[in-house]
Amino acid sequence: MLQSRRSVKIVTALANMAMRVASLLCRLGLTFYIAYQLGLEAVALYGFTVGAAAIMTAVSGLGISWRITRFIAAEATAATVARVRDRIVQRLVVQLPIVLVGGCLAAGLENVPMSLLFPAAVIVMLEPIVVDLHQACVYRHRSLAGNFALFLRSASWIPVTVMLGLLDEQWRTSEMVLLGWASGLVVAIGFVLMLGLWHSAARKGLLWPIDWRWIQASGLSSPIVFVSELGATGLLYSDRYIVALLLGDRAAGAFTFIWSIINAVVPIVQGGVFNQMTPQLASQWRRRQWHGWLTSLNAAMSHTTWMSIAFGVAAMLAALVLLRVAYFPLSISKVAFASLMTIATVVRMRADVLHHALYSAEQDSDWIAVNILSLVLGPAMALIGIGLFGLVGAGMQMVVVAVALYTMRLRLLRRAQIVAREQSGPLVF
Repeated sequence: MLQSRRSVKIVTALANMAMRVASLLCRLGLTFYIAYQLGLEAVALYGFTVGAAAIMTAVSGLGISWRITRFIAAEATAATVARVRDRIVQRLVVQLPIVLVGGCLAAGLENVPMSLLFPAAVIVMLEPIVVDLHQACVYRHRSLAGNFALFLRSASWIPVTVMLGLLDEQWRTSEMVLLGWASGLVVAIGFVLMLGLWHSAARKGLLWPIDWRWIQASGLSSPIVFVSELGATGLLYSDRYIVALLLGDRAAGAFTFIWSIINAVVPIVQGGVFNQMTPQLASQWRRRQWHGWLTSLNAAMSHTTWMSIAFGVAAMLAALVLLRVAYFPLSISKVAFASLMTIATVVRMRADVLHHALYSAEQDSDWIAVNILSLVLGPAMALIGIGLFGLVGAGMQMVVVAVALYTMRLRLLRRAQIVAREQSGPLVF
């Protein structure tokens, strides 16, 4: 029985990683297609949309995602499905006025085509929903289903979009790329909904009345966590807007091109390590299984490190080769930025393991404080670095911030886990 469970875990991890690798390859192809066929300015536009969707996910999250994931991990299926549904309703209530106001403001700008606004609005509205559905699947130990939904959202539409663009010039537009992305989101949501309707307990939860009282009471009930989530998101996505502000859209396009390919390492590692690690750590800590918790954490750190290095170097080389193949010159600044970002990605993934460890140990004040600090540290370092050194400065600040986050989280984790270390041995990283 133990051997069978171990085999299932290995197969699940490999399948999750395979889907993330497939998504990486599709994203790599899409980034190259946009750069080669539409130009670096179009890559910048694509990157701005990615950033807007991520920021909307944090804003409409209202700082309560951590409470919902713990609820999902602990409660029965029907109750968790009802809570996730209410969470989606809550997001839509928050997002709709923001999208309407943002659309009206964007429509007043001269350089924003109206044909881009509708698919961009759909993407910004649906991306947070897919994130919620993926997290729900993972915390219910259905990581395969959750990652397949992410594959549908991230990659399934790319081959069709690229093929249409290559066959007919009228489909070779930024609008078509955004429409393909929006369609992938719709398919992903439909897939998870189909799974819910197929499962009897989940179907029962979907039919429960909407808890409007919970929706109203939970709104911004954790303002400090809300600020911390904005900090974590701003740390990842503020750079491209600062590059555009200080260096122009073409430089922002080059930044986004390299960033998109190298950052694809993150979902691969998440699929291969984090999806298994996160619920496991939470469960072991809750049951006070100190030795198992430390063993799982050390193993996750080891796997994260070698996967990040291997895929990071491969992604960096691919980004530089594709940038040259697309007839864009390989300047020293681009090579230096790609190298520095690869180093920062490895360190940041290790820091993310520590974040999940603090979360599983319910050290909420610690991980919240680090995230809030990153809200100031990330953009401030980006402004200084990019302002002084251009793209190289962007890479430098990534490394500095990643090292700072890793150091702070490691110190906090070592301080918080004294009991666990005394009973089960030291952390090995």
